[in-house]
Amino acid sequence: METPKVKAGKRVVIVCDLLSTFFRFRLPVALRLVSLGHHVTLITSDADCGDERLAMLSAQGLSVELIRMDRTGMNPFKDASYARRLRKAFIRLRPNRILAYQAKCATWSAIAARSVKGCKVAILFPGLGYLFAPSHGMRAKLVKLAARQLCRFAYSSVDIAIFQNDEDRETLANCGIGLHGATIHRVNGSGVDLEQFPYSECPGNPIRFCMATRLLADKGIPEFVEAARHLKSKFGERVQFTIAGKYDRAPSAIRESEMDLWVKEGIIDYVGLVDDMQGFLKAASVFVLPSYYMEGTPRSILEALASGRAVITTDQRGCRETVDDEINGFLVPVRNADALAGAMERFVESPGLLSSMGKESRRLAESKYDVEIVARQMTDALEL
Repeated sequence: METPKVKAGKRVVIVCDLLSTFFRFRLPVALRLVSLGHHVTLITSDADCGDERLAMLSAQGLSVELIRMDRTGMNPFKDASYARRLRKAFIRLRPNRILAYQAKCATWSAIAARSVKGCKVAILFPGLGYLFAPSHGMRAKLVKLAARQLCRFAYSSVDIAIFQNDEDRETLANCGIGLHGATIHRVNGSGVDLEQFPYSECPGNPIRFCMATRLLADKGIPEFVEAARHLKSKFGERVQFTIAGKYDRAPSAIRESEMDLWVKEGIIDYVGLVDDMQGFLKAASVFVLPSYYMEGTPRSILEALASGRAVITTDQRGCRETVDDEINGFLVPVRNADALAGAMERFVESPGLLSSMGKESRRLAESKYDVEIVARQMTDALEL
């Protein structure tokens, strides 16, 4: 890693929901800020990683404060209380920059920071998620309408907006959420640690098609299962299909009873939440994410690229940027199990693609998605 030029230290506050996701996605950015001589405080709503990791952050020069937030609730009194506590923390810490991400943290941070003088507020949009997805049912539509109105008010005062794909900015604009006073930046996802996910030759007999994702229908799980059913009937034990992930409470969540039926049918293996993603990818032949969720840039795909795995994903926002079609994998239309099955068959019929496309994936990870590249993009966007 290059030695950055140290500037006069600024006070930076990063606001996030879970400390576990901060470790996985944003720690390199925070450490780069520290290396540049800045003073970084992390405000998290749930210190869920234990005293050992908190001590590690302290040893690396990061301060951590806990401000509780109801992550999934819509209680306005609880949310207003969260905003008040954020405001008090911002006034006490006197930051020069605030970086917030995830919808609720970002929205209330932008509102709470309005009365903080001499501070620029940056919002990172790592995908728009459920709030901007199509609604089913009147209650969901009303809740989303109210939430978008709040976003419209909050984001009108944002100084810096950082996106992982171009379509997300367009979606916000189409929903009447302007960023007229903000400087707009684009970064290459969250990046991936190339040492943590080293290249390895992939297994080819049987060919293992693997997904690792939140267990949501709009991540493409039903299409994956339907395509797997077709290939199983055609190729038998020459192919295997694995899904990793934990059950979710979102409206589009896959039910445990559905998963049990697929497993009993012999179509897929379900391995639950995977702690060792490196080992999971090492055992995979092809990584599949047929998502039609409002993705930013899926981190799971970046880890697959670094590991040297061919990727099948959808030709839609956040996903299409990770695959050079026919070079390191295949892009398929959303909600199209037949096209997905056809892409999978290409690897069965031409197994040499596993190695050639896997090497191209690694090259793409090295040239575009190295976590050090993304950390530099983030600090440049913050004007630090």
